[in-house]
Amino acid sequence: MKNISKAIDISEYLRNNHKNIYNTNKVHYCIGINDADYSTDTSENRQRISCPCYKAWVRMLERAYSSKWHDKYPSYSNVLVCKDWLYFSNFRKWWINNYTDGYQLDKDILSQEIKIYSPETCIYIPQWLNKFTIDCSRTRGYYKIGVTYHNISGKFQARCRNPVTKKRECLGLFESECGAHDAWLKRKLELALELKQEMDAIDLRIYPNVVEIIKNIK
Repeated sequence: MKNISKAIDISEYLRNNHKNIYNTNKVHYCIGINDADYSTDTSENRQRISCPCYKAWVRMLERAYSSKWHDKYPSYSNVLVCKDWLYFSNFRKWWINNYTDGYQLDKDILSQEIKIYSPETCIYIPQWLNKFTIDCSRTRGYYKIGVTYHNISGKFQARCRNPVTKKRECLGLFESECGAHDAWLKRKLELALELKQEMDAIDLRIYPNVVEIIKNIK
């Protein structure tokens, strides 16, 4: 059954009703070619209409090739976009068949080793799932993920955010940092199993990859 999407409807409307009469190809970040055969940004009845697919494509290029983005998020400095997707029209063909309203483009959940945006590595996933697999290394501080130092007790506290309740669960106090991290890992894997059915409904490849991602977070 084909996905019903407001964003896809807007993109298709623009393509069917606002042809690119000037036939110009705009270059983004010195590498991405907007070869759309329609206007990706136009006005109609004094209302601005922008193509959601085009926005997604430009944001993807920004993450891979913007020096300003890399200064803010250094982990993206070695990310690439596959040759086919350097052309907007090729990305759009994939997007039409894979986009879901409210979901986010992800390049890591299916392949942790290959840092490239491509049809083989990318998938649209809900925001809660994207956050569930992020290691938060930029903001979590000195200790292992899931661990903070409890000043009053002089012990290590383990906490884990529940994506269902959206609350941070306190898992107890431990004598060692590793003990607290192990408690976080155990709970994180339990939550992943509880959410397996939802992951499987999106793509059967997701759950086993999520388990590996969780196990590899330090």
